[in-house]
Amino acid sequence: MGQLFGCLRAVCDDDEVRLARVYNRLRADYDASATAGYRDVLVNLRVETAETAGLCVAGHVCEVQLILLPFAEIKVPPPASAPPPEPARARPSPAYSACRARPQPHDRDTCS
Repeated sequence: MGQLFGCLRAVCDDDEVRLARVYNRLRADYDASATAGYRDVLVNLRVETAETAGLCVAGHVCEVQLILLPFAEIKVPPPASAPPPEPARARPSPAYSACRARPQPHDRDTCS
């Protein structure tokens, strides 16, 4: 549990991270019957740097799930002996391509 909260502290202390919401389902008063006993900490955040502004993603909110190892082992079983399939290649979206075609002064106002 200490490592999980250490990770949460590192996220909270990062000057480039803006927290949008933290939902702690490890609280003692959380009713885990609604989630079949599953518990985690959900962190919604934005990363605000010159690079994310230049990529037009500084306003995007992402979710980080912090979970205890026993839950992770149930949620994501160990890999089978066969090698994993090759990941699909991601293609830039039209909005991303249009944004990248603009001059990049690293100002979030250019990414509307």
